[in-house]
Amino acid sequence: MSKSWSSIRKRLEQDLLCEKLRGRVQYFRTIYHGAPDEYGRFAVRVDGKEIFQANPYNESNYSQIASEIKKKQDISPREWTGK
Repeated sequence: MSKSWSSIRKRLEQDLLCEKLRGRVQYFRTIYHGAPDEYGRFAVRVDGKEIFQANPYNESNYSQIASEIKKKQDISPREWTGK
């Protein structure tokens, strides 16, 4: 049986850090279940400042790659409908 994120996070933040880092390092994880690919992100914060993140849509060339794929697959751009 797999552990819940909250139990893994607790172990990471309390048991596996040296005393000086406890309370200063935080791990953050979320999954957006409504997204078609269940997109999510992960981050590590030290003293409230995000120092690392794993977020595929934050890549500098993501929009360029997405545009190329949409063009190859003949996918029209999204249009704002006001809704």
